[in-house]
Amino acid sequence: MNTMSKFAVFAPLFPPATLGGGPIRTVKALVDSAPQNTRAIVFTSDRDMNQTVPLQVKRNAWLERGGVSVYFGTPTSIRLLFRGLRAVRHERPDVVYFNSFFNPSFSIVPQILGALGFWRGARVLLAPRGEFGQGALAIRASKKRAFLTFYKAMGLHRRLLWHASSVNEEADIRALFGERARVLIREDETALPPTAQRPRSASREDRPLRIVFVSRLNPMKGLDILLRSLQPISAPMVLDIFGNAEDKDYVRTCERLIRELPTSVTCTSNGPISPEAVRAVFAEGDVFVFPTAGENFGHVIAEALSVSCPVICSNLTPWSDVLNMAGGDVLDSRDPLDWSVAIQAFAALSNEQVLGRRHAAGAAFDVWRSRDKGDHIFAQVAQVAQVGRSPLAVKRARIYGGE
Repeated sequence: MNTMSKFAVFAPLFPPATLGGGPIRTVKALVDSAPQNTRAIVFTSDRDMNQTVPLQVKRNAWLERGGVSVYFGTPTSIRLLFRGLRAVRHERPDVVYFNSFFNPSFSIVPQILGALGFWRGARVLLAPRGEFGQGALAIRASKKRAFLTFYKAMGLHRRLLWHASSVNEEADIRALFGERARVLIREDETALPPTAQRPRSASREDRPLRIVFVSRLNPMKGLDILLRSLQPISAPMVLDIFGNAEDKDYVRTCERLIRELPTSVTCTSNGPISPEAVRAVFAEGDVFVFPTAGENFGHVIAEALSVSCPVICSNLTPWSDVLNMAGGDVLDSRDPLDWSVAIQAFAALSNEQVLGRRHAAGAAFDVWRSRDKGDHIFAQVAQVAQVGRSPLAVKRARIYGGE
């Protein structure tokens, strides 16, 4: 690339926001790792997830954060939202990159404007961030089907490139938009260390198994399945829950399930956790149990493995091959009884066996981290623009050992 390419990154949440979990850290790592001859600017919300009080930042104007120009706009005001969109257009980006498909202010409205020429011919790149998985589409399904019908009728999908974080997400995109969809595959960026933190020399000693659950509290993440799986267990266990109460009705369901747990299970709901504290929480746990209904990447899984914490996970993530050698378990069911069996099997391990599982988790992280992930997604888009070929002809990045 001989000329500078400017990427306008549209993200519903960006630091100092924290309540959105892993996707915030993913976008931050994306812009921080931008390759040479590319420049990223960020247009984001001036408040954290589901919050009415704005973040403590300069709002509705450009400011520099960590060497990146960021515009914290007010999505609750149409006037201020369009003021922000015009500020982005004034920067004349070569590529507008949407980190959501269904978000109204940071994807839908800017895309419709783009169809009307608002972005002055800029290329459009869209990362659905797991929104096309079957579990995600099942939530508010009728509204999503209606919008997908409208979107296709408008022909907006014909004007863009897709960014899939894995071959699984590529398949989800093609299931909705056909084999002619132009998809670039690149695993999400991360700022995690190159090697895992090794486990302490001693394991559980004589204390109960400590299960950790770290994720946003919504039906996709499966906390209710974990809680139901613990109901028939008589062995002493500790469950620590960390996460933002994103879905209030769902949280009430989980609170009821917590009250129904047997006395052998000690459960603590700790509320949201700062990004800086996540790895320390996993380091103190024995196993991360994650019955997710689908992840396009699963940053939290990488965080657990980075401190040698084994993971018991559903098979609805791109991590199954890694997790199969990481001392945990991969389940092809979301039946609480199956999860109960897996948890009890882990609890029955000796202290030495649990320590061995932790070493396996760290070793698997090291293997994954050392793999060649291919070109940064910005570089891939620039290559497509430079040589004028279909992104289907661009060499795909290797994802978790696959091609």
